[in-house]
Amino acid sequence: MEQSLCAPSQTPLDTPLVLQCQTCRTILGDSNFFVCSQAQLQTLTLRGASSVSIAEETHVVHSGAAQGW
Repeated sequence: MEQSLCAPSQTPLDTPLVLQCQTCRTILGDSNFFVCSQAQLQTLTLRGASSVSIAEETHVVHSGAAQGW
């Protein structure tokens, strides 16, 4: 069985936390939609998305922690 790289939050929050891009200041979501984080890949996973565009090209990582993603 394959082990997930994504670890769920260990500490629930009493109030929602807003997640915002540090560079462009775009609001990404809040902690109500938080699924997990992966420190090695420096990623957060949210349960939903809106206003998403999908690139025509697919990029696959060939080395490192995200290999094959």
